[in-house]
Amino acid sequence: MKKYIVLAIAVILILICVISLTPAPEPDHCAICDSIPFHAPALINLATGEVGELEIYEPHPFKVAELNEYQQGGTFSFLYVAGLHGYRDTANWETHITIPSDQNEYEDKYFCKTCRERLSQCKKQGYALVDLKDPRNPVIYEIHKDTNLTIRCYEITTGTTDTEGELELIILGTLYVKN
Repeated sequence: MKKYIVLAIAVILILICVISLTPAPEPDHCAICDSIPFHAPALINLATGEVGELEIYEPHPFKVAELNEYQQGGTFSFLYVAGLHGYRDTANWETHITIPSDQNEYEDKYFCKTCRERLSQCKKQGYALVDLKDPRNPVIYEIHKDTNLTIRCYEITTGTTDTEGELELIILGTLYVKN
């Protein structure tokens, strides 16, 4: 009787090991490459697959991923992007998002095999920046305390907040704006 119990436990342990080593199946829609094109950089939540544009400028009324020729500006609004709160101030052409210190673990079930390979360069929790001007060839950037990037007319940096471990993601517009 003991022999069968030991055998059953061994089989269960082997099955658990095989299941844990098997990659997640491909999703029907990848959170990155099946996204719509954005002109501004996007923030992606690696735990939920949520993607949101960190826009500053007004989009073109007809052209996808292009900016309107004339910008009104002068507004302030709160944002909810990829599960995070922040604000956009078009009077100063900037967007701010606070990234919390308690970040959830990466879930590969939201990403196709190609995007999983692209994400392998990033840390396995939290958030990443992605350039989705061409979603079929996205460029992914890791966010860390010394982030300093330029994507088209957006300058992206990180700063610290009063809360330990939190980062403030700051996106500044560098485009000359016609009013």
